[in-house]
Amino acid sequence: MSQHHHRPTLKQSNKKYKPSGGHSSKGSLRDAAKGRIARTAPKSGSRGQKTAAQTKAERRNTAKQVQKQKRAELVQGARVFEGRNGAPRIVLVLLLTEDVSGAALAKGLAEAAGEEWDQMDQQGVRSLRVSRFSQSLQLLLPPFPSSAPSPSAAFHAILDAAKIADYIIPILSATTEVSAWGETILRCVQAQGCGEVVSVVEGLNNVDSKSRTATRASLLSFIRYFFPSQSKLACLSQPSEMANALRSICTGFPKAPSWREGRTYLVGEDLEWDKVEGLEGGLVLGGEDGEKGTLKVTGVVRGEALNPNRLVHLQNFGDFQLSQITPAPLSTSSRAPQNSMSVDASSASTVLAAPAAEDQDDLVSENDPDLLANEQTWPTEEEMAEAPAAQANGKGKGVVRRVPKGTSSYQAAWIVDDADEDEESEGDEDEEDEEGMEEDGEEDGEEGEGEFEETEEVEVESRAGEAFEDLDPEEEEKQLQAYLAEAKEDEAFPDEVDTPQHIPARERFARYRGLKSFRTSPWDPYENLPLDMGRIFEFEDYAGMSRRVLRRACEGGEEGDVQAGTRVTLHIKGVPKAVLDSRDRNLPFLVFGLLQHEKKKSVLNMVIQRNTEYDGVVKSKDPLTLLFGPRRLDVRPLYSQHLQGGKTVNNVHKFERFLRHGDAHVATIFGPVGWGRLPVLLLRDMGESEPPSLVATGSLMNADPTRIIAKRIILSGAPIKVHRKTSTIRYMFFNPEDVMYYKPLELRTKMGRVGHIVESLGQHGYFKAHFDGPITQMDTILLNLYKRCFPKFASLHRISAAPASRQDGAEMEE
Repeated sequence: MSQHHHRPTLKQSNKKYKPSGGHSSKGSLRDAAKGRIARTAPKSGSRGQKTAAQTKAERRNTAKQVQKQKRAELVQGARVFEGRNGAPRIVLVLLLTEDVSGAALAKGLAEAAGEEWDQMDQQGVRSLRVSRFSQSLQLLLPPFPSSAPSPSAAFHAILDAAKIADYIIPILSATTEVSAWGETILRCVQAQGCGEVVSVVEGLNNVDSKSRTATRASLLSFIRYFFPSQSKLACLSQPSEMANALRSICTGFPKAPSWREGRTYLVGEDLEWDKVEGLEGGLVLGGEDGEKGTLKVTGVVRGEALNPNRLVHLQNFGDFQLSQITPAPLSTSSRAPQNSMSVDASSASTVLAAPAAEDQDDLVSENDPDLLANEQTWPTEEEMAEAPAAQANGKGKGVVRRVPKGTSSYQAAWIVDDADEDEESEGDEDEEDEEGMEEDGEEDGEEGEGEFEETEEVEVESRAGEAFEDLDPEEEEKQLQAYLAEAKEDEAFPDEVDTPQHIPARERFARYRGLKSFRTSPWDPYENLPLDMGRIFEFEDYAGMSRRVLRRACEGGEEGDVQAGTRVTLHIKGVPKAVLDSRDRNLPFLVFGLLQHEKKKSVLNMVIQRNTEYDGVVKSKDPLTLLFGPRRLDVRPLYSQHLQGGKTVNNVHKFERFLRHGDAHVATIFGPVGWGRLPVLLLRDMGESEPPSLVATGSLMNADPTRIIAKRIILSGAPIKVHRKTSTIRYMFFNPEDVMYYKPLELRTKMGRVGHIVESLGQHGYFKAHFDGPITQMDTILLNLYKRCFPKFASLHRISAAPASRQDGAEMEE
């Protein structure tokens, strides 16, 4: 008998192995951990027509082309330093302790180069010609912040110099630990990006011979925490090691941070100010009227080509226009000293480039909103006909107010009620303390019940000259603990507020709204905008505009541009004389070139992450200092959630009261626009003698005025009676009118249930609610309300230079 076989209908078919898909092999994971980059396959025709030899030849040819392209880029980057008149390499000498000397390092480099150095006790900007390598070095020798007359000015000058330096030489001490100033400088330089780093140790001879190796290893481990590419330390007292360091500086190809591409900068070697008649004086540093004129800055153009139509930025004073650019080649006289910066007078009157009147960027940073351009509602004929009757019946009269006896109606019109004050302070409602609403309501209720007492006219003194009084240590500690407790309470119960008992919730939270879905519910970004939104600019396509502006700046093909490496004199017009008077010659004077439209103000969104070393409380709208590309601003940023996808369907993002550890946030301000991924640093001033604290670091995300920051508040209630899906809720409202007002909104519970208000119960704000599932007595009922928040305008961060610093500079000049 034949054996019966079942039909194979359950045959299993496995998926094919796809290494380029979602699954990763062990080898690919190992290569990714090592940092290897997968080579992209070259384009080829029909796969069947290619032999193995031809495929190998194509891969070899592609690798050769990539290598050739990289070499060409390196040669092009180093071409600006070639020749006798090549641009000097900018070298920043970074002091990390007080017992190290930048002048000693400069002397060590000069001895390694076989040159004489007679500038031992001088700081500032110094030049060194290395004949052996046919290169010039421009040494920036700023003082250590704690030993400078103005520590804050020296600190920010060091960070500005690190932005444009080709090489940074941090000097470590073998006998002294890095101070708080030095560590803060290293963290800021690491966050904002820098060029190549060559580390040096000083004072190694003062260490016991048995401990020198361990000391050097410890210092190398420390510096590698900030700059992982460092493999060794050069000893300042060893001529051979200094010669190797000098060789790496003179023959290397410095790599610039990516955000510096397309930007121009210049180190000022000589400054001169000429008064120009007809220019009006304006408020300058210190609040005094200052004369304005033309500032002449001589130096070598670095970075990309300098366009005379673009604006330039001077730290501490703002943005200015160029009137002309003249050449300033070095004197070729054989009698001139080697390190001299004398200018050839024969070319001083030649105009190298001048701006075009129709193409030059203006100094307008804000719009001038037309208040009459809004929508006007003209009364109809019926309303105009009813107006006399309404006035006769008492309609349209002013608000009735209770005033002291003997007050006329004209005087009563000037009395400000609490309601008027609330309307004027709506813009600052975010800064109010939610915990004090109940007490304020009780005081208002008591005032409404009693009669006004008889009053008399008294002269009110102005508070402008009121002296500031320090609080007692006990009161200061009490307020500090209350401030810290507010942050802890917000972390435990985020966004929850108590409903005021003596103020209707519909009036207290009139500016809030409910949303069916925070991610998808529509929200018009141009609805109920404040007047400040009319002062800013909006770009239709910020990402596309950024690419176009940077591409044009990198190409530098416009006629009249001054190429990098050219030594010129910039004639900057409209500059106050205080720029020259407040200059400290121990600090480098830098000129940053701006890109097109970077003067315009808009809503800036920056992705930041909090510094793990900073443990202070950071609240929204707290005053901070923003280092933003070449700019330095005083800001009060708003913080909001950052989504990995960029934005939601409705572009609504939740407001964050505090900047917390671990998560990335978005800081929003009104400020000047920037193009590209500019680095962002947030600093908190800790006093003149203490280094500022690095609060957060990040980069610029975009300039988007349509990004909505929604502040959420949660009204909570407690169930007192529960019957499966229906419950009676109390303590969310305290009058039936509020219950009916918020009836259309959706309720949620902490256990994840969703429901709605059914009806109001009684006269004390109780109501019945129905949910999509059974709830428990231990659950909490929540009602989410949202309000849009708007940022504040940033201002230029100004630092006053110490008088002693300016006197030292004048004596040095003489």
